[in-house]
Order: sequence, then structure tokens, then C-alpha cells
Amino acid sequence: MAFGSGPVAHTPPASASFWDPSQFAIKPEHRQLGQVRRDHQVLQAEGILPCGQKFLQASEEHLKQHNIDLKDNPLFPELEKCMNSGPVVAMVWRG
Repeated sequence: MAFGSGPVAHTPPASASFWDPSQFAIKPEHRQLGQVRRDHQVLQAEGILPCGQKFLQASEEHLKQHNIDLKDNPLFPELEKCMNSGPVVAMVWRG
């Protein structure tokens, strides 16, 4: 999923194969709107299987490290502000 194109921030591994795990984070505003179930349904409909999920407040340092490939993007400060606005739902999926 492209940066800023939807409710899920997705970071695939550098050398992703079909069954390598991928990390997703549901952005706070979509979590507040109750979109987590819908996001689960969309991913599962694509044949992507859940491996784990955690509700957490990410630290600023953790967000910078997790999104290091986006640090030069002009929208990065807005993404960081959004992701720090409340707890996120961090997930690992395979498929």
C-alpha cells in the first residue's frame, strides 16, 4: 500500500516472499472510527493471514525507526504527528 493512501501503514520486508511476515499499523484515526475489523476482513479476503496483533502507543523513536524509509518524504512530519496522536494497532500478517 502506498504512503498515505489508506488507513494501514504497511512495511514489507526488503526481500519479501509470499509467506514472509509483513508489519501493519492501523493509524489512530481509523482505529477510533472502528475500522480494525474492516481492515482484517479486507486483508483476509486477499488471502493474507493474521499472525499477531498488539494495541500500543509507539514512541517517537520507534516510529522514526519503523518509518526510516520515509524520513525524506515531505509528508513524514504529518505522518509522525498522526501516528503519535493516539494508540495504534500493530499487526503481523503472512500471505
